[in-house]
Amino acid sequence: MFCPFYVVAIWAILTRREWIRIPIIIYSSILFIDLSAFFVEGIYGDLPSPNMLIFTAGYGYYQLFPIIAIARFWKDHPFTIDPACKVSGRVKAQ
Repeated sequence: MFCPFYVVAIWAILTRREWIRIPIIIYSSILFIDLSAFFVEGIYGDLPSPNMLIFTAGYGYYQLFPIIAIARFWKDHPFTIDPACKVSGRVKAQ
């Protein structure tokens, strides 16, 4: 289910398509909620993980990625560079 979305999202991000903003926010919200249930099951479920450090190291990224994606795509124009930003990575011609 997620693989076709990944392909479209990667293409849209690489080509800087702004219409991908809302689908990424929706997808990231679903992924965060789904993985929260997974973490609760891994901590308090019938068969909790015997080593929480390894469990968190292995799956923690998948819990952080949706938060990072939502933060990145929350603003209206996620691909627009803010002119007030002092660190834009672009060198101005003199």
